[in-house]
Amino acid sequence: MTARERIGHLDRLWPVLPVLLPFLVTLTSTMGAVDLAYQIRAGNGIVETGALPHVDTYAFTTAGVRWLDQQWGAQVTLALVHRAGGWMALVVLRALLIGATYGLVYLACRARGAGRRTSSLLTLAGIVLGLRGLALRPQLFALLLLAASLWVLAGRRDHPRRLWCLPVFAVAMANLHGAFVLVPVLAGLTLLEDVLDRDPGARRTLLVGVVATAATLLNPFGAEAWRYAFRIATNPVIRDTISEWRPTSVATVSGGVFAASVVLIGALFVHRGRPVDLAALAWLAVFGGLAVPASRGIVLWGLVAPTVAARLLRADPSAMPAHTSRRVVVGAVALALIAVIVARWMRGTTPDSLLARAPVGLSGAVARSVPPGTNLFVWQPWGSWFEFALPDHRVLVDSRIELFSQDVWDEYNDVRLARGAWGSILGRYDIGAIVLNVDDDVLRSRLEGQPGWTLVRDDEDGAVFVRDDLVRGQSGTPTETSPD
Repeated sequence: MTARERIGHLDRLWPVLPVLLPFLVTLTSTMGAVDLAYQIRAGNGIVETGALPHVDTYAFTTAGVRWLDQQWGAQVTLALVHRAGGWMALVVLRALLIGATYGLVYLACRARGAGRRTSSLLTLAGIVLGLRGLALRPQLFALLLLAASLWVLAGRRDHPRRLWCLPVFAVAMANLHGAFVLVPVLAGLTLLEDVLDRDPGARRTLLVGVVATAATLLNPFGAEAWRYAFRIATNPVIRDTISEWRPTSVATVSGGVFAASVVLIGALFVHRGRPVDLAALAWLAVFGGLAVPASRGIVLWGLVAPTVAARLLRADPSAMPAHTSRRVVVGAVALALIAVIVARWMRGTTPDSLLARAPVGLSGAVARSVPPGTNLFVWQPWGSWFEFALPDHRVLVDSRIELFSQDVWDEYNDVRLARGAWGSILGRYDIGAIVLNVDDDVLRSRLEGQPGWTLVRDDEDGAVFVRDDLVRGQSGTPTETSPD
């Protein structure tokens, strides 16, 4: 085999990397339970009752408040996978979703005209940009469908019939996650591209875009799902409470990487030495504009920017056998599935070995120490886990930030920081157990000196204090500690 032939064989490996690398990395990392756990509980409820929830029953501060559960489709999927294979099955699902998402981004780059190596490197850069947004939650399903949409739109001129997949993707997204509002944005930018390129297929793109936008109304809530998505995006409580909804800052790792990617793409425009590609600029302006005011938009930028860069770097179309790329991608997925079997034997399958922010010991202590129906004060990132692990108890706040008023969040912070009338808040809400994060030193010190509360659990995650009148077996109640 000549050196050129060996290089040619190595060149065939480039399509493998965007699928296999994120797949394997995902298998070795833990999943966050912050959103995942309550989504599974909600999905189980839908499967068991055959009906969507309409009011909240998880938190005592929002009991009876209307809950528009737009993400119901993702919840049912997560619940069914969990029922079928437990937490390990969800680890595999996450890996498959991420691998497939970036495999589609790679294919979109290829359809845009970039070569194997260029498409692979651009996709890997997109993965780095999106790392913070790849938790297993409804958004991950939407990212897969958005990547599929980018692939379909990028290859519309060679495969015009594929465009009709866009309305199908739109219906799915409208029942999975609020990212369905981006469907008309994708269609509009593609139409602009066709108009600027004077492509005769512009009318078809317009028609498909209109149908896809109308298809987003095919959900249990109709147009109300659109109002819900916009309320989430403009909710000031969400922006003040959740870090990923705050403006992107170059002082953070993700913000710095985003800024660097903007500079590099800007340099690409300059380096080309050609008239500015207005269509490419429009794509970048829209999705860069989504990432600047809210860092959660960086993951979307990581999907779109590689395909735009591929358009700017497009190679000779005759050198791009798309069918070869797809075969290799399928092979990469097969190899990754084999890796799943190996990984299953190498690590545990219990929540404490696969999940982050799932304090199994603390939730177990609460279950043993207080009766069902007890109101709990729990650190907000753990609210989702307690709602899943202890469905007969209710928490003060959880991950559904939009359901809670600013007054409730102020009271939550007053208690957590042991300031103001924190004691009266506990009494007014009849809170029977307090679950502290290991860093909640201020509240812990106040509770240790506060009559009426007993420490029943103390471990590496935090501590559980129970109101004395609820402690089972009050006389000589021992404090549980985690084993060495």
